[in-house]
Amino acid sequence: MFNHIFKKKNSSVRTISIDSSTIVTDLCSIGAKYNTDKSPYSVNSVCARHRKGYTAVYEILLGQLRNKPINFCEIGIEAGASLQAFSEYFTRASIFGMEYSNEKIVRCQNLMIPRTTILNTDVNNPKTLDLSFQRTQCQFDIIIDDSSHVTDSQLNIIEVATQYLKQGGILIIEDLFRKESENVFASLQSFINKNFSFHSFIICHHDNRNSWDNDKIWYGIKR
Repeated sequence: MFNHIFKKKNSSVRTISIDSSTIVTDLCSIGAKYNTDKSPYSVNSVCARHRKGYTAVYEILLGQLRNKPINFCEIGIEAGASLQAFSEYFTRASIFGMEYSNEKIVRCQNLMIPRTTILNTDVNNPKTLDLSFQRTQCQFDIIIDDSSHVTDSQLNIIEVATQYLKQGGILIIEDLFRKESENVFASLQSFINKNFSFHSFIICHHDNRNSWDNDKIWYGIKR
C-alpha cells in the first residue's frame, strides 16, 4: 500500500515517514469533496490552497473507529471543511470543534454539520482550554490539533487534552515542519512518556502535496 515506511531506531523520540502517493482512500475522497487541506486531492482548499498527505495516513491510524460511536474533537476549525469530512467519515461520532475566532465559529455553525458541536476556546490559555474540554462532558477517542501551530500552544494542548483522552485514545498535533527538531516537545518528554504508550512524529508524504513542508504530525496513543 505504501511506498516507504521508515522508523528511526535507538531513540525515545522517533520519526516515521509514510509515502501514500499511490493510493486514494475513502477519507482522501471525502476530504477532497469538502476541499480540506488534509487531503492531497483537494483542488482549492481555503488554507492557502494547501494539500497534505494526511487522509491516507489517518485511514490507517483511525480507520478502525470509522463506524463506532466515538467522541471526536478537532481544535482549530477554519472554514469547517475537515469537520464536514470527519462527520461524513465517522458515521456514528459525536464531534466537537473548538475555535478562538467567533467569525469562524458562526460560519461553521451555519453549516449545520451533523452530530457536531462548536465551542469557543483559546489554546494560548491552558485554563480556558481546560474549561472548553470540561464543557464537552466526555472523554475522547480522537483529538486533533489544527489550531495555531505555535509550539507553546501545542504544548498546552498536549498537557491539557491528554486528561480528556480515553485509555487507548489518540492525540494528533498537525502541521509541524519537516525540519522541526524532534526535541520540539522535549519540555514535556517525561509527561509524554508517562501518559502515552506509543508516540511518534510522522511525515505524511504525498507526491501531490502543496505546502510549506509543514506536513508532519505528532501522534500519540494514551496509556
